[in-house]
Amino acid sequence: MGTESDLLLSLDLGTTAIKVGLFSAAGPLLRFALREQSLSFPRPNRVEQSLLRSWQLAAEATREVLADLDSRMVAAVVLTNQRGSVVPIGRDGEPLTDLIVWMDHRGLGQVDRLHALVGAETYYRTSGHPIGPITGVSKILWLQHKAPNTWERTSTVGPPQTLFLKWLGCDEALVDFSSGSYLFPCDIRKKEWSREIAARLSFPLEKLPRLVPATEVVGRVGARASRDLGLLQGTPIVAGGGDGQCAAAGTGVVLPGSVMVNIGTATGVQVYLAEPTFDPENTLNCAAHVVPGAWEMEGHTQASGTVFRWLRDEFGSAEMLEAEQSGRDAYDLLVAEASQAPPGSEGLAFLPTFNGSEAPIVDPFARGALIGLKLSHRRIHVTLRMG
Repeated sequence: MGTESDLLLSLDLGTTAIKVGLFSAAGPLLRFALREQSLSFPRPNRVEQSLLRSWQLAAEATREVLADLDSRMVAAVVLTNQRGSVVPIGRDGEPLTDLIVWMDHRGLGQVDRLHALVGAETYYRTSGHPIGPITGVSKILWLQHKAPNTWERTSTVGPPQTLFLKWLGCDEALVDFSSGSYLFPCDIRKKEWSREIAARLSFPLEKLPRLVPATEVVGRVGARASRDLGLLQGTPIVAGGGDGQCAAAGTGVVLPGSVMVNIGTATGVQVYLAEPTFDPENTLNCAAHVVPGAWEMEGHTQASGTVFRWLRDEFGSAEMLEAEQSGRDAYDLLVAEASQAPPGSEGLAFLPTFNGSEAPIVDPFARGALIGLKLSHRRIHVTLRMG
């Protein structure tokens, strides 16, 4: 796409942070900006995020990255987003609620419904996912059956990608294969919505975005994005994809036999696949890749980096104050303190299942724990284990 002097702008709509990167067409990252995102917990089992705030943070970070640059140098803008999170979008293209984050468990009752109407084996062999509350389907079904007023006004339900593509300038509601395969059950071999499962659930597939390849140019930057983000109106928009699959592509895990360990809000171990492959235990996720004609398999925790942030926010007030005064990073201060503890933290064990367990055991009711605490343990031992 253009010459090596062209610049590519990437917007990463992560769970704990919005990240904006400016790349040369040859590959190197030239500039980077980050804005932390907050989560809200309005009721038990509910985790939400303001998408209007996410857009504001994306605008701030984009303007920081593009400072003193001619926006005409940006050849294209692309998205990557958290998977399994959903938002109902009205006919005007605006969100009807805050984002229902992938960690949200309000759809646990719909998990039981999936077991009853579809069955674990059929569901997994069709969609590549175990039945659980993390992918988008339980949240979508909750909207359909438990929030009828919102559902009636919903034109499309999709991940953040669908809404942000709209806000950037796309005319149509879209989702790429990699994010879509975490949104609602796809026939994973064909990479299309599963009509069989939708029929069993009495679900209207017209409420879902159209599936497109991650590499497809899907629109041009419109007036809103030009005004808010400082992008040139008419700049091509590339669909992009799920953050896990994009991370794999970025680290070169794009050939059979290659594996990635990705530590973010959660931690995932991901394997590149040239064709769909299923776990005999129906536990590991098999999803579409952002790489054309490819798939991936992964197993992941539901909390890792987010646990470290929880530790910082709840028990690191001194480090956050010092960071504010010194310009250093509070995480770096905590890590420096934890380095004083011996390897193994004197027998302390930590289970990071703050949001349930997906692999190797699917258990949405699992909870985190510190095991082996002794009176001789100090905060540095806990920080070492949790960080």
